[in-house]
Amino acid sequence: MVAAYASYSYLSEHLFREDQRVQELERARIKVHELEGEIVEARDQVVAIGEKLVVVGERIRQANQIIETMKGIKHSIEYVFLTAKEQYQYDRQLRESNALKKSQEMLARQLFDEKGGLEKTIKELSVDLGGTEYEIDELLGEESQVLRYLLESWLQLKPYVYWSLLAVVLGPVLGKAVAYYGLTGLVAFSKPIRFSEDSHEMPVVGGSSVSAVVSLTKGDRAWIKETYLQASDETLKKRTRLVLDWRIPVTCFAAGLVELIEFNAIGEVGGVITVSTQDRPEMEIGNVELNEACSLIVRPRHIAGLVSRNGSPVEIRRHWRLFHLQSWVTLRFRYFEIVGPCAVLLSGIRGVRLEDLNVEGNRGRRTNQEATIAFTPGLSYRVVKAETFWSYFRGLNPLFDDVFRGNGIFLCQEISSSSNGPLGRKFWSRLWSSVLKVLGV
Repeated sequence: MVAAYASYSYLSEHLFREDQRVQELERARIKVHELEGEIVEARDQVVAIGEKLVVVGERIRQANQIIETMKGIKHSIEYVFLTAKEQYQYDRQLRESNALKKSQEMLARQLFDEKGGLEKTIKELSVDLGGTEYEIDELLGEESQVLRYLLESWLQLKPYVYWSLLAVVLGPVLGKAVAYYGLTGLVAFSKPIRFSEDSHEMPVVGGSSVSAVVSLTKGDRAWIKETYLQASDETLKKRTRLVLDWRIPVTCFAAGLVELIEFNAIGEVGGVITVSTQDRPEMEIGNVELNEACSLIVRPRHIAGLVSRNGSPVEIRRHWRLFHLQSWVTLRFRYFEIVGPCAVLLSGIRGVRLEDLNVEGNRGRRTNQEATIAFTPGLSYRVVKAETFWSYFRGLNPLFDDVFRGNGIFLCQEISSSSNGPLGRKFWSRLWSSVLKVLGV
């Protein structure tokens, strides 16, 4: 908060100073424009006065010529022989020439004074103009380095920003269109995955509810996630199991199968455990019983607990499908098979639903991929693209749906686990989900 406020204050101060600088710079430029206009106007007036002075000078010269001529005639012998009328005309013309000369000389002095005043004004304006131009240079030199770097960075990155915005707007549309109409086409060339050709006995699936009651008899052992443990009998011996299976520690950590509570039924009475989530009210628990001839392909993140019916650790088999095209398209390379005799406690949003398939007609059953929890290994499993592009584009359905065929069962949760959280949270959630998918969790 301190760093953010300091950055805000720093940028605000620079922005305020920059705003003042820009305003002063604009005023100075307006003043320069006005001064230049006044100087041009004064210089035009000086030129006009100069032209008037030329005209006045010519008039004075002509008047002097007339005066000299008249004076020469008046002082010559010829003037004596002129009539009185002619002498009067000569005298009148001489007087008029002298008057014209005097008025033009007075006008010339006025024009010279006016010209001198204008030249003084031009000099003062020029000095003022030089000072204003110097002020502009100073203001230009005071440009904020922070804002200059920001502006230069914007100018340099502006084309990339536009392309990035275009990619942000159109990228998801194009990416999802390519995935839906291009990537999913590869699935058509892949064969279904099947983990067993034999028809094993079907597990016994109990109905799901908010809580599940698990009974332990002598020799039974149970491993329950601590967040799913609600109650237990005092007759059961308890201890902490750090990791469910040390052969797959990363998977156990990713699936939350760490720091489990281990129960041992050591007496003849046994005991009862109540399993229910403590922090997710929408989650329900389903109980699946597997005998010695049963097994179940399970996504470990849905396991809330395991119960061993012979006291030995529950056998968990790993199946890799690295060279299967479907695995590379869906990025799901590993599968986990839980082998009986045991009980598997599975968690699902709004419940765990049983889907029972029949081999007759070889009809497949499609389900949302995010909803699949477990299935029997005798089923053939493959993925197909979502039913509609619009549902996939809006995030209502994942790109692929799971399709099961054959004789067996599969379990799914009532509601998909995908959420409509904030964009950033959804991004990291999807990234983490991709990692879990690769791990087979």
